[in-house]
Amino acid sequence: MEIANPIYDAAFKYLMQDDRAARLLVGRIADMQVESLELRPHERATPRDAERAEDAPSAPPLALFRMDFAARVRTAEGRGRTVLIEIQKTNAPTAVERFRAYLGQQLCSPDNVVVHPSGRREAVPIVTIYLLGYDLGVSDEAVLDVCPHVTARRTGAALDADHPFVAGIHHRSHIVQIPRLRGRRRDELERILSIFDQGATPVARGGAHVLSIDESAYPQEYGFVLRQLQRAAAEEDVRRFMDGEDQLLLDSVSLGMQAEYERRRAERAERQKEQAERQKEQAELALSRSIRQLHGLGQDAEAIARALSLDPEQVRRVLTGE
Repeated sequence: MEIANPIYDAAFKYLMQDDRAARLLVGRIADMQVESLELRPHERATPRDAERAEDAPSAPPLALFRMDFAARVRTAEGRGRTVLIEIQKTNAPTAVERFRAYLGQQLCSPDNVVVHPSGRREAVPIVTIYLLGYDLGVSDEAVLDVCPHVTARRTGAALDADHPFVAGIHHRSHIVQIPRLRGRRRDELERILSIFDQGATPVARGGAHVLSIDESAYPQEYGFVLRQLQRAAAEEDVRRFMDGEDQLLLDSVSLGMQAEYERRRAERAERQKEQAERQKEQAELALSRSIRQLHGLGQDAEAIARALSLDPEQVRRVLTGE
């Protein structure tokens, strides 16, 4: 079966516009029962960092891409709850600062506050999902959960502290290390996420845009996800935007190479300047020693100046230490 490669922003966006597919992916990654999802108008894409452009020019351009959903979920205790689901995908480790800045914006946004009928205001809990095109190097597992737990300091006992203060300030994160998905189908989640496996065979006519996958290895009940990506592969607009992402990658590589050239040229100029200054200092020290040695032999400033072809005043300044 041929599907659009969801590592591309255009294909990923097309996939997540399907409500069932979006609820499935978000629910399985975040380990929540998602009843409804509403895409919020905060989607944005940022070009791949120029400073990372030297990395594998043939790699798919997984840019910094964000999507936010207002989700209605059902907790393990059966309670309904509204949470903000923030999905970010990137190929650049340098994106950490951008992740922090964007998360800060979400925490401060008045849009992420629920006003109850009583007038009480409550911050909407935030759950972040990071799809990373690189390996963090902390585990060979494909999916990592970062879920804060409340414990009693003295006893170390875990507490069920589902309080607005805890949920409104601290947040759960789920990290997918896409390179670690290669060839792994050990549980249902890894089988679902196999659509991101870049070890799949690319279709010759589509390059990295279209992947050929074994449909039988995918959970049969979730075949609608594959069909959505299959439709994406046939969409002219999706293909055109994926071409645009490839061009963006090439441009960023070119800019990165130019930036690296300019950086190295500036470094060479700085080293040459420092070397010239050191040579000047060394020459001045050698000249000062010669002047003092001749003076120690009984020669006056005028005689030293004639011998070394210097201005007598310069010789006097050295001798007087001015």
